[in-house]
Amino acid sequence: MPTKDTSWKTKATIGFLLLLAFNVILCAVAMGMALHGQHTLNVFPEDSPPALRFLLFLVGIGAAWICGRLMLETLVRGEVEVASAVTAAWGIVFYLALFFIVLAFAGTIHWAIMLVLLVIALFYTIPAFWKLVGGTRTGVIVILCLVLGGAAVFLTTRI
Repeated sequence: MPTKDTSWKTKATIGFLLLLAFNVILCAVAMGMALHGQHTLNVFPEDSPPALRFLLFLVGIGAAWICGRLMLETLVRGEVEVASAVTAAWGIVFYLALFFIVLAFAGTIHWAIMLVLLVIALFYTIPAFWKLVGGTRTGVIVILCLVLGGAAVFLTTRI
């Protein structure tokens, strides 16, 4: 008989916080650099082969799928409703995939596209995590990430 996993709420909160923070910071740095006339955010040199970017993209998609599956298993073991668990797991997959897309294609795609994808992810995942881990935790995470994003834009303009 499987045992009930009671740490699922902490794992879901930490996963949501880290992935949202990474995406917000990357998007804010790219936006800050573009808005203040600096060079765009480039993780790879401009003469790097496209196959290297595509390989990073594929590795990222695989990592996103694995992390989403682990999150789903953790939530189901914690006896969360399947519908809520699937929505949260897809949110984790989307944030991690977005993170790797930004890493792989930063400099080749416009920062506004990254911002639109991040906003779409927020509209999809905030209600899911609000229901899953509670409004207080979700609200604190979103406010913390907004502050981190603002700080990243501010620091980008000062460098």
